[in-house]
Amino acid sequence: MYSCVYRSEEGEGVMSVKKLLEENANFKKLVEYTIQDLEDLFWDYDRMSESGQETLDRLSRMYSIKYEESDAKGARDALFK
Repeated sequence: MYSCVYRSEEGEGVMSVKKLLEENANFKKLVEYTIQDLEDLFWDYDRMSESGQETLDRLSRMYSIKYEESDAKGARDALFK
Protein backbone atom coordinates (compact mmCIF):
# COMPACT_ATOMS: atom_id res chain seq x y z
CA MET A 1 0.00 0.00 0.00
CA TYR A 2 1.22 3.46 -0.87
CA SER A 3 1.23 6.30 1.58
CA CYS A 4 2.27 9.91 1.76
CA VAL A 5 3.84 11.91 4.55
CA TYR A 6 2.17 15.16 5.52
CA ARG A 7 2.96 17.98 7.87
CA SER A 8 0.42 19.99 9.80
CA GLU A 9 0.25 22.13 12.93
CA GLU A 10 -0.29 18.95 14.92
CA GLY A 11 2.90 17.41 13.55
CA GLU A 12 3.87 14.94 10.87
CA GLY A 13 1.90 11.89 9.90
CA VAL A 14 1.33 9.26 7.26
CA MET A 15 -1.82 9.03 5.21
CA SER A 16 -2.68 6.29 2.76
CA VAL A 17 -3.17 7.32 -0.85
CA LYS A 18 -6.66 5.81 -0.73
CA LYS A 19 -7.61 8.02 2.23
CA LEU A 20 -6.09 11.04 0.52
CA LEU A 21 -8.12 10.37 -2.64
CA GLU A 22 -11.30 9.98 -0.58
CA GLU A 23 -10.70 13.29 1.17
CA ASN A 24 -9.96 14.95 -2.16
CA ALA A 25 -13.23 13.62 -3.63
CA ASN A 26 -15.16 14.83 -0.58
CA PHE A 27 -13.58 18.27 -0.87
CA LYS A 28 -14.51 18.47 -4.56
CA LYS A 29 -18.13 17.63 -3.71
CA LEU A 30 -18.15 20.30 -1.01
CA VAL A 31 -16.87 22.89 -3.48
CA GLU A 32 -19.48 21.86 -6.08
CA TYR A 33 -22.32 22.16 -3.56
CA THR A 34 -21.00 25.51 -2.33
CA ILE A 35 -20.86 26.86 -5.89
CA GLN A 36 -24.42 25.68 -6.54
CA ASP A 37 -25.61 27.41 -3.37
CA LEU A 38 -23.80 30.63 -4.28
CA GLU A 39 -25.34 30.58 -7.75
CA ASP A 40 -28.78 30.10 -6.17
CA LEU A 41 -28.21 33.11 -3.93
CA PHE A 42 -27.82 35.36 -6.98
CA TRP A 43 -31.56 34.95 -7.61
CA ASP A 44 -32.13 37.12 -4.53
CA TYR A 45 -29.23 39.48 -5.19
CA ASP A 46 -31.42 42.55 -5.71
CA ARG A 47 -33.22 41.91 -2.40
CA MET A 48 -30.01 41.58 -0.37
CA SER A 49 -28.58 44.31 1.76
CA GLU A 50 -25.52 46.09 0.44
CA SER A 51 -23.41 44.12 2.90
CA GLY A 52 -24.96 40.84 1.72
CA GLN A 53 -24.25 41.76 -1.91
CA GLU A 54 -20.64 42.61 -1.07
CA THR A 55 -20.22 39.29 0.73
CA LEU A 56 -21.75 37.33 -2.17
CA ASP A 57 -19.56 39.23 -4.64
CA ARG A 58 -16.46 38.39 -2.58
CA LEU A 59 -17.41 34.71 -2.33
CA SER A 60 -18.17 34.51 -6.03
CA ARG A 61 -14.71 35.92 -6.80
CA MET A 62 -13.16 33.35 -4.46
CA TYR A 63 -14.95 30.57 -6.34
CA SER A 64 -14.46 32.20 -9.78
CA ILE A 65 -18.18 32.51 -10.44
CA LYS A 66 -19.12 35.08 -13.06
CA TYR A 67 -22.40 36.86 -12.49
CA GLU A 68 -24.08 39.31 -14.80
CA GLU A 69 -27.13 41.24 -13.61
CA SER A 70 -28.53 40.98 -17.13
CA ASP A 71 -28.36 37.16 -16.96
CA ALA A 72 -30.47 37.04 -13.83
CA LYS A 73 -32.91 39.65 -15.14
CA GLY A 74 -33.40 37.67 -18.35
CA ALA A 75 -34.01 34.46 -16.43
CA ARG A 76 -36.45 36.18 -14.06
CA ASP A 77 -38.31 37.77 -16.97
CA ALA A 78 -38.66 34.38 -18.69
CA LEU A 79 -39.90 32.69 -15.52
CA PHE A 80 -42.45 35.30 -14.50
CA LYS A 81 -44.04 36.22 -17.84
